Amino acid sequence: MYRYNYIILGSGWDLYRHAYSDIIGLSNVKYYKRPVENHVLNLIHRIHTNQLINSIVSIPGKKWWNYLYYNTKFDEPRPLCFIIFYDWYLMNNGVISHIRAKYPHSKIVVVFSDLVDAKVMRYTNAPVYMVYIKKESDFVVSFDFKDAEKYGIVYHNVPYSVHEPKFENKSDKNVDVYFIGQAKDRLEKIMDVFYCLKRHGLSLNFILSNVPEDKRIVSNEITYLDGIKLSYDENLQNVINAGCILEILQKGGTGYTVRTLEAVAYGRKLLTDNSYIMQAPFYSESCVSFFRNPNDIDVGFLSGIVPGETVDYHYKEKLSPKEFLNFIESNIS
Repeated sequence: MYRYNYIILGSGWDLYRHAYSDIIGLSNVKYYKRPVENHVLNLIHRIHTNQLINSIVSIPGKKWWNYLYYNTKFDEPRPLCFIIFYDWYLMNNGVISHIRAKYPHSKIVVVFSDLVDAKVMRYTNAPVYMVYIKKESDFVVSFDFKDAEKYGIVYHNVPYSVHEPKFENKSDKNVDVYFIGQAKDRLEKIMDVFYCLKRHGLSLNFILSNVPEDKRIVSNEITYLDGIKLSYDENLQNVINAGCILEILQKGGTGYTVRTLEAVAYGRKLLTDNSYIMQAPFYSESCVSFFRNPNDIDVGFLSGIVPGETVDYHYKEKLSPKEFLNFIESNIS
């Protein structure tokens, strides 16, 4: 039995709705995917808080939106705990101070699901002021080991709900290795790994976004997304049809990304350049292979990849957001 009623100021991205689906709908949890549910008000809100517009001229009154958020009633009277995604914090001026004024006895947890240094303040592009965030909240959570150590905050992996796959292994679409991600600062490494895997005769499905035209190659095993969003269900279909998931971190990253969680949840082998993976409680040499550079990739591991084959990490149940709530309750009084 949980001690708190939880209000999660989350994300509308279907990835996070999937990740938190184990607890969305519980009697003591309300998950907000966007600040305003009403479609008309949501449109006005998006214009009012638009980053480009406000970078040119700051529109006054943004704090007043806080009065429309999270007006939630629960069946059981318990203390409130707010879990605030950092992107929500960036978007809404004074959200924490408003919560403190309206619910003075509530607890507040701020969650970073991306690298801290990858974030800037929404309207000023100033770097994250962690000292202020830590002072405002009861504690701050990061999915990244080094960020947690660097900023003196708490580490926890990104929660992930595991459901029996509703997708079929489509043999005509099966591949050995699947990768999806933005180019960011890792495009050169992504392509080096692509060529390495091709040299070893593996079939591939790479989906890349934000790749400049002059950096692209023509291949039927690479799909470039140009303003087209792949739904999370489509991504999971690709996971199910692969024998191995490839993870390549942003420079400086050390946390387990969603790619790792998908591999564990759906029983696919994992090829990763995250050195911290060998400390993971689910690590197994038969399921996971670490490489520092493409030339380090274990050929023996590659030869053991079978498209659509399921492996067991004996850990997927522990990824659940229910465990995340337990973790929060053990860290707040």
